[in-house]
Amino acid sequence: MNNLQKWIVLLVLALMLVIPNPVFKTVLCLAYFLYLIVENYRDGAAAYSKHLNLALYCVLIFVLLFQHVQHYEIYLIAIFMVLLGVLVEHLDYNAFIGIRIPSTRNSEKNWRKTHHLMAVLSIPFALCLLILSQFINPETAILATTVSWLAISILYSIYEYTYEIN
Repeated sequence: MNNLQKWIVLLVLALMLVIPNPVFKTVLCLAYFLYLIVENYRDGAAAYSKHLNLALYCVLIFVLLFQHVQHYEIYLIAIFMVLLGVLVEHLDYNAFIGIRIPSTRNSEKNWRKTHHLMAVLSIPFALCLLILSQFINPETAILATTVSWLAISILYSIYEYTYEIN
């Protein structure tokens, strides 16, 4: 991490503490996440994963700190879900980023199929998030769609791996 990146991280964290509006905080987190994708993708999977994991943890902690998710923030979270789906679709096989369970680590074919499914499901689950948030509590909608999205991908990976072994 060079000095410019360190200053950007400190600036983002300082702005997160100072800015009172949750929408601006969400946009700031997403902008920082996209900056890390563009800036560090060329450095390889190991260097990229450290920054990406940091950004993901910051966004997840921020989302968990919402006391009440506003209607417009649901759209930002849905966009983030689609962007994450696009990102995992284009990742090369590695041991640092993505669904890291034994079935995906042991088989490159399984890893690719699992992440392709996760990418394909990102748009329907983002739409499901938008629809569910109109009828139920937004926090519950976020939790239900995210857990379902990940669970389907993980269960598919386990099923595909056992089928591949036999």
